Amino acid sequence: MAAAIVLAIWLVRRDARGRVQTRRALNQSEAVLRDFLDNASDLIQMISPEGKILFVNRAWREKLGYSEEESASLNLMEILHPDCLDHCMAMFQRVLGGETAREVPAIFVAKDGRSITVEGNVSCRFEDGKPVQTRAIFREI
Repeated sequence: MAAAIVLAIWLVRRDARGRVQTRRALNQSEAVLRDFLDNASDLIQMISPEGKILFVNRAWREKLGYSEEESASLNLMEILHPDCLDHCMAMFQRVLGGETAREVPAIFVAKDGRSITVEGNVSCRFEDGKPVQTRAIFREI
């Protein structure tokens, strides 16, 4: 009986160490990926199906003039210029339906009101057949 208890304690400790190592490796991978994205010169964004901005990289924030905190509170419709809003929202819906959009023209509105003309590719990530987020990489033109 005592040997079974010792074995059970050893297994629990080994499992806990494994979880800590897995968490550490996951955190390190996330840091490497975030560093990679934040050092890209293109504007990278992830948007929820409802239009909430989930992630933007440093180039996006610097070009549009928003802090990380400010960008996290934005909605897609707030950064699209009125001249391209209908076109972009229609494309957004098609992407949520599974279409990959290539060379999409758009005009973003910076925090200071400047218009930034961009072009990029947009696709959608799905989980269990449902759209989870769009991901896009834009370049100023």
